[in-house]
Amino acid sequence: MFATNKFVDRSREDLIMISRAFYDLYKKKYEKENEKFLEKKKKINEKYNIKEIMEYLEIRPKFRCLDEYEAFNESQLCLPFKSTIDYINKIEYEQNPKSKFDTLIEAGLELRNTILGCHGGKNELNSMDDELPIFIYCTTQINIKNAPAEYHMIEDYLKYASAELDESKVVTNVMSSITFICNGWDINDNDDIKNEIERKNEDKDNE
Repeated sequence: MFATNKFVDRSREDLIMISRAFYDLYKKKYEKENEKFLEKKKKINEKYNIKEIMEYLEIRPKFRCLDEYEAFNESQLCLPFKSTIDYINKIEYEQNPKSKFDTLIEAGLELRNTILGCHGGKNELNSMDDELPIFIYCTTQINIKNAPAEYHMIEDYLKYASAELDESKVVTNVMSSITFICNGWDINDNDDIKNEIERKNEDKDNE
């Protein structure tokens, strides 16, 4: 029995070492994307407050969950969807792609539960069109050193692992969030939030 436990512990240590080696490769591969993401995320939070971020992303008012945030003078401790953001932050500390994926799924469940809790179960997310902007908002608030590397590792893991459709959608949402922040969010230092929203809508009309 002792020998078996020792073998299991050793196997777990080997798996962690392999995962860390792969993670280092992902960090190197997506280093430039990560630099771009961190720079853009910093600019977004320097220019906009939480309400303006949600307005720019066109999150529907009933899904913004701002009551507690406003009641406590917009304290960071009461940040909208803070529990979801905390779950996303946890993936950085998980040791392998599966546990990172599982934590991300919990983040998606927490997002939905937060909305249900804000409105006494009366409002529920029914489409990715409503869910994606909230994920983008959450991604602007995360504190992960190498978010693109983390997300790409999870995405690649899913290519070889079976997952339910709803679970795969969560990964699609977080990958789309990174892409939008890096490449889709056009920040102009001379524009206010209303002008930027108008410009974004004009770009949509011209597509």
